[in-house]
Amino acid sequence: MIPYDKFGNQIYRHTFEILRENGNILIKLGYKESSNKPNLFYLKSNCATFFADMRGTEDVSIWEDTRPLIYWKFEGNFYNWEKRRSIKSELERLFKALCPCRLSFYLFNNIEFENIGFEINEENGIYNWDDGYCLYCGKDFKDEGSFCSSKCKEEFQNSLIRICEVCGRKVHDWDDFDSIKPLDKLCTVCNNRMCVHNSVKHHISYFPEKIIDVHRSCHLKIHRTDSYPYLKPKDSDIDKFYHK
Repeated sequence: MIPYDKFGNQIYRHTFEILRENGNILIKLGYKESSNKPNLFYLKSNCATFFADMRGTEDVSIWEDTRPLIYWKFEGNFYNWEKRRSIKSELERLFKALCPCRLSFYLFNNIEFENIGFEINEENGIYNWDDGYCLYCGKDFKDEGSFCSSKCKEEFQNSLIRICEVCGRKVHDWDDFDSIKPLDKLCTVCNNRMCVHNSVKHHISYFPEKIIDVHRSCHLKIHRTDSYPYLKPKDSDIDKFYHK
């Protein structure tokens, strides 16, 4: 290895020591350093050649990110799910060996990743994408797709459903799970439990400003009936607050 990036810029000692540590791990994992391209390591497997590049790029200099940039070249005819399985296996092997690595910004342009969803968290070594294993039961069905059967797909979708223990609302989307989170506070009107979805904040006074949490249904009772006059702000204060 040499203390220069691919553009001839000098790599300072501290950064270069980190690169050398990465290089030592790569060597132990079977990688070899290119004889005519210093700081570029490669590993030939049964189906592909993997590259671990610590020379820096035009987008990211090596002192900005000392992790090897991982890319690959497949040789022979392989299904895309086979390629993704091989890539995932190698990335996980590197992570377990304590060799942090990064993927290119242009990963989406690779043919093996066209039209598939994936989750990548390089910091935690998570590389989730379709690789011929069923996302639900784990069966090796050796084909494209996330599930080995329509039953597994249905079971997986059902497993994502969450039911609010307070209001009984069903939520399918991860982004909505917070909406069925129970609140520690009780409704000021009925004294029953609330969740994020079925609660609102209500002004009982604007001057000074005092706010309480109530059920949506109880909020309507406050405004549309005379059952809770002590929870209604003065009309003059309402006009003053919204027209100030």
